[in-house]
Amino acid sequence: MNQRSTVVGMLVLALLVAGMYVARSRQTAAVPLASGQRAETRTTAPSTTGADDSLPDATLVEVTLFDGDVAFRTALSPTPPVAFRTVRVRIRPERDGAPLALGGGSVAFEMVMPMGDHIYTLSTAPDGWYEADVTLPLCKSGKRRWYGTITGRVGGQDRRARFLLDLANPA
Repeated sequence: MNQRSTVVGMLVLALLVAGMYVARSRQTAAVPLASGQRAETRTTAPSTTGADDSLPDATLVEVTLFDGDVAFRTALSPTPPVAFRTVRVRIRPERDGAPLALGGGSVAFEMVMPMGDHIYTLSTAPDGWYEADVTLPLCKSGKRRWYGTITGRVGGQDRRARFLLDLANPA
């Protein structure tokens, strides 16, 4: 009886470990661009983790994101952004280099795993820029990668653009 219980316990443990392995292997996030969106960086900088090359990495440099004919210049300050510290996110929608009005603009942040709601309203700033002061936590798992989504209305159309950033550890 004792030997049979041990064998059953070992089988249950093996199934749990196999299930965890399968669940974690499926946890990689596919973060696609919005339809019609193309990504381009003004200055090239390697991603700090070497992954997610389909999205522009705003960790260290200003990037330009596209949704159709609208470009969203996107800059963070400071760079790299630091976990638990305020980061200013600056967005400038433009067409052919001229600034455009952004109605109901916001920037939202998410990770692969749920980390709560991180949605910030963009406020008007000088020279066609929109800004939000953002504070993002560091995940207990040690992951630093966040995905930003800019949304708003430009020229009467809903627009959306995505980028990524990697947080630095607080000192």
